[in-house]
Amino acid sequence: KGRCSNTLADLLAFLSGLDRQEPLRVCLESTTNSRAIARLWQQAGRQADLPVQVDVLNARKLRPIAESVCKNDQIDSDVLCQLGRSNFKLPACYMPDDEVFALREHLRARADLVVIRTMLKNRVHAVLHRRGILPPAAGIFTRSGQVWLSQLTLDAAGRQILDRYRAQIASIDTAIAESTRSLRELARHARWARPASLLQTMPGIGLITALTILAELGDLSRFASRAA
Repeated sequence: KGRCSNTLADLLAFLSGLDRQEPLRVCLESTTNSRAIARLWQQAGRQADLPVQVDVLNARKLRPIAESVCKNDQIDSDVLCQLGRSNFKLPACYMPDDEVFALREHLRARADLVVIRTMLKNRVHAVLHRRGILPPAAGIFTRSGQVWLSQLTLDAAGRQILDRYRAQIASIDTAIAESTRSLRELARHARWARPASLLQTMPGIGLITALTILAELGDLSRFASRAA
């Protein structure tokens, strides 16, 4: 037992204290940075000339952890250590390769921007609602709606707040457009071009949805069948 920070130098120091040549099994609980930590362990194994097998385990499928009444990092690490010594087939997570990871990052970042824009648009509606102002039927985020907002008579505080929100929305619109262009470039990559085109032949599936399906599925060969 011991503590080790998530740096290459500390992992190498930890490995140097092990008097063994057989493959080392490292079990990690899935979390936001588990892919980065798994790759760090693999790099440390290569530099230490020690075979390292890294398994990122699905915490939700590990009953001893998921159903633990007293749950903390020390108890979880003890459970993972015991499971790692066993011959059981543990529920490992799929770790995407660099191309799948990059596509996921682009898509999720774009989705985050869309969520933030929606939040700001709701704030604009709230500014009007608190003042009893009904927006035009055509909406306030159309071209004519933006002209209406610009000409709307408001108190000083309302005008300042509204203009700040609109400036932020315009900035996010630009970022979303840039993100979409990046995704269109990725969609022309040999790995994604044909499957993305095929998916878009289905009603209701556009470029972003098609790429999202491909990114979340990752390597299709990992599924034994359509039901897997």
